[in-house]
Order: sequence, then structure tokens, then C-alpha cells
Amino acid sequence: ELHVDPKWFLTETLSLGLPLTYDDSHDWLIWTQGAQLASFRRRQLTAALNGDWYPRPRHELRLKAQWIGLQAAFREAYSVGSDMEPVPAAAAVSGFSLSDVEVQLRYRYEIGPLSDIYVVYSRGGNIAVDSVDRSLAGQLSDAWHHPIADQLFMKIRYRF
Repeated sequence: ELHVDPKWFLTETLSLGLPLTYDDSHDWLIWTQGAQLASFRRRQLTAALNGDWYPRPRHELRLKAQWIGLQAAFREAYSVGSDMEPVPAAAAVSGFSLSDVEVQLRYRYEIGPLSDIYVVYSRGGNIAVDSVDRSLAGQLSDAWHHPIADQLFMKIRYRF
């Protein structure tokens, strides 16, 4: 596992963060169904972009973007017997890939103490396939181009 979490303060009012985690597991054991387990070779990349900007007092613009890409290639199946010990099994389980991307851009204006107006754009998509043939970059593209949510909304919070 490799994890880095750099954060840059470009000015007093602008900061950017780029957390990144890469996992490479040669023997990832997960439950598949019933009393069956399977081991996989897992490659997973989690990347995010976080930005905060305060252009003027009472104004805030925030960007949050995250992507998770996972590839799991089948290695071996196991059955769990009555003694709760895993025993190698002849069953074959297909490998799989998952990709999930989320982006949120939020503007907040402070009307007064405990009173705000929010305008938020949010977009998210995910893809799950029974194959490990697609590259991690291709998975990101697929998830982005097949959104499950694409929303713009506004919220007013006012203290009486």
C-alpha cells in the first residue's frame, strides 16, 4: 500500500489537496456466496482532489472530487467446511472491476450568523463488470461518462 496526502496552501484563501492511495494485494480473500470464499489479486487506486477558495469574506467555493478504481483477478476458490477451515475448491469465480467517481462543486454565501445560501452541483457514476480487461484509466472514463447522478440544487438555511 502506498498513501500520500499532499496539501498546498497557495494563498491564505486558496488551498488544494491531492490524497492518493494505491493498494496491490496478491491474496485478497473475500466471501463470494454461501460457504464459498475466493482469493483475488487486487489492484486498487483511490484518488481525490479537494479545493477550498474563499474569494471574499462570507463567500466560499469548494471542490471535492474522488475516484476509486478496483481490479480483482481470480486466483483460487475455497469452501468452508463444518470445522470452519477453508478447503481449496474446484469452483471458478470470475474476476471483476469496479469504478466509482464523485464530483461536487459547492458555493456558499453567508447571509448572516447561522444563515447561508448554498448552490451545489453534484455528479457521480459507477461501473461494475465481470472482467479485469479494462485499464484503471478506462474505468475512470467509463464511470464518468455513465453518470447515475447529475444534479444542481440550491438550499437556503435561515435562522429566525
